[in-house]
Amino acid sequence: MTDRSPTEPPDELLPRVTETQKLQDQAAAVHDQAIRDAKAAGHPKTQIAAALGINNRVRLYGVLDKSYDNPAAATPTPVVFLRGAGAPKTVWDDIETAMHRRGLMVVKDRQQAWHVARGGVPVVIVDFSTGSDTCTDKAPSGSSCPSRNGNGSPLRDRVG
Repeated sequence: MTDRSPTEPPDELLPRVTETQKLQDQAAAVHDQAIRDAKAAGHPKTQIAAALGINNRVRLYGVLDKSYDNPAAATPTPVVFLRGAGAPKTVWDDIETAMHRRGLMVVKDRQQAWHVARGGVPVVIVDFSTGSDTCTDKAPSGSSCPSRNGNGSPLRDRVG
């Protein structure tokens, strides 16, 4: 047995197939929502199944158990753990303000940072302690020392 020749040109058939698939998906979504609405209105599952003309309620349970309202898990906001022993309060305030402006959460307690990291949130450690081996007043000009900008002036000149 052969198929009848289509009445439309062959180039227009594939877009039509795609369009009918989209319409079928939309209709299924509307149908599923009608089932959930009936259940939310207090109708028992047996009455909903009877209205659908089905005896096997597996599909009905599948629709009612699906969770459409729960979006994918949000990406956690990265956390910055600030460590700045001996740094003046103005430097602390400037760095904390800069982190908040960039949408980052700030913690200052090592234990809190550890707990946040154990929860799966990325934690960035920023150490601007005055006695730190990586951040000293002897750093060369153009260094990345956050409490000094290379020429000895405080970070306040750079934040903005």
